[in-house]
Amino acid sequence: MSITTILQTYKRPQYLKEQYLAIKNQTIYSDKIIICCNEGGVSFDLSEYKDCEIIYSSVNRKYHLRFAIGLLEKSDYLFFYDDDSVPGINATSNFIETIEKYNSIAVGNGRSILPNYTQICPAGWGVPKNIAVEVDFGGHLWACKREHLNYLWRETPINFENGEDVSFSALAKIYGGIRTFVPPHPIDDKTKWSSLKGMEYGADKNASYINNPIHYQERIEIIKYYISKGWKPINFSPEN
Repeated sequence: MSITTILQTYKRPQYLKEQYLAIKNQTIYSDKIIICCNEGGVSFDLSEYKDCEIIYSSVNRKYHLRFAIGLLEKSDYLFFYDDDSVPGINATSNFIETIEKYNSIAVGNGRSILPNYTQICPAGWGVPKNIAVEVDFGGHLWACKREHLNYLWRETPINFENGEDVSFSALAKIYGGIRTFVPPHPIDDKTKWSSLKGMEYGADKNASYINNPIHYQERIEIIKYYISKGWKPINFSPEN
């Protein structure tokens, strides 16, 4: 079993070392860690990450860049971390167990689409559960079998500025019947959590939903598009 972990940095250099050490301390080791520096107007001191592969983008390629890099990897499993996610030491094993059990994509914080396109978080570090929970899509940490990443690229993204999480889960389900699950996040065992700092780090001034005033409206349009293409969210009915 081999694992490649891809970290995409942007405007949070203060969290990189903590995230890196948390990944290095996993009970299941990543064979390769890639740090992708996505232009964000801040500098990163990468001198101490000599065991990592470093990739630079001189322009902001937004959220899809890490998933494009993943296409070049040969590992059995791919892990993609947002820069606000600091995992517990058993997160990797927890995610792989979920992927294998359900032949699924696994995500750190889930979203379900309700009537009128309302989106709720039923599971993840935001809503801890003792069991794995199927969701429509999710974010902050994505893990998958290498071959499942291909589904994201079956179609050209309709928005390169937003919605990579929706696209991944929607296209995987449309083309491959691959579902999306949040692994168990037991309230009494945070070693399995995908992020121990999500609530704190994910809500700072650099959060995309804060910086983009039409962030949520864009996402609704992306959701509508994939539903029109045949995506069937779990609890959504077009009659509602």
